[in-house]
Amino acid sequence: AEIDHRGHLYVMANQALHLQTSHGRWTALTEAEGFPEVKILTLFRDDAGEVWVGTDGKGLLRTQKKLLHLYQAPQ
Repeated sequence: AEIDHRGHLYVMANQALHLQTSHGRWTALTEAEGFPEVKILTLFRDDAGEVWVGTDGKGLLRTQKKLLHLYQAPQ
């Protein structure tokens, strides 16, 4: 689990990502929220307080404000 600079808690469960906001509300991050359908392998909080999500072959995701950015290696 990792906490970002906004106080949001990110938790891996069953190879999926769940978010608890600073207000205590839980959300499963799914395709409806713009999160790709991937298996989550690891979480990492960088020095800026952003949370990075390592996936099973689909690249890295980074949280930034309310957005998720996907970084993939060139094919």
